[in-house]
Order: sequence, then C-alpha cells, then structure tokens
Amino acid sequence: MAHISNVAMPRVRAPPNKDQVYWWSPELARLRAACSAARRHYSRYRRRHRGNGDPAEENRIYAVYIEAKNIMRQKIAEAKQRAWEEFLESLELDPWGRPYKLVMNRLRPWAPPLTAAMEPSLLTSIVSALFPPHASGLGSRVGVREVTEDSESVRR
Repeated sequence: MAHISNVAMPRVRAPPNKDQVYWWSPELARLRAACSAARRHYSRYRRRHRGNGDPAEENRIYAVYIEAKNIMRQKIAEAKQRAWEEFLESLELDPWGRPYKLVMNRLRPWAPPLTAAMEPSLLTSIVSALFPPHASGLGSRVGVREVTEDSESVRR
C-alpha cells in the first residue's frame, strides 16, 4: 500500500543542487575566489577602521576589489561568447546532436499526473485502499468523486 501511495502521490523533495553552467571554467572559479577575497578584505577594513582609517589605504583596497570584479566580469563575458560560438559551430556540424537536444529539453511539455493515465478501476481500488470508508458514515458522501469510465460525474 505504501508503494502505491508513493507512486500515486510523489513526495515533495528539496530542489536539487544547481548544476555548473556550461561556460564555467577553473580559471573563472579562481577569479571568483580572488574577487570574493578582495571584497571581504575591503569590507573587513571598513568595519575595523570606521571613520578613523587611512583614506588612501581604503581607496587602494577598494580599487583592488573593483579591478578584480571587472576582470571577473570580463572573463565571464568572454567565456559566454566563446561558448555561444562553439554552440553555433556545433549547430552547423551536427544539427540533430546537442543543439537539437537542448531545444527539445527546453520545449518539453509538462507531464500530466500519473493518476490521469490510470484506468478508472485501478484508481478506484487505490483510493479505496488508501482512504477506507468510515464505519459511522459521517462525511461519507460529501465531496466524494465517483470515478467512472468518462471520469466526469461527481457525487455530492
């Protein structure tokens, strides 16, 4: 019965971890780490020397951070451009390969729920096994959906 319940009503799970983007590289990871380190250094300097630090030193640390950030942005833009050009070349070489699969995966329609494809008799047996009728009869006919061949009639 637990298996039937798991198949009919899948559990909500945490979203999976994000996959690495196709244009990412170890060089970009190194630049990102350097940019983050420069930002932390600048933030730490400002926090420790609130108003009484050397403005020239603060400007120097900020300039290092901005330079690291700009280099990282530039390298990311170059990597994206390179990846796009490679994608276009692969489209010319093999239009039914990776480009086709990429487009089809993005355009794939949402799948209907599993219960929509089940036979009505099987669905009725699953629902009755999961939710047996009450012996007292209270609420036994309120909002109960009657599954028939056309699945259109609802008892109230």
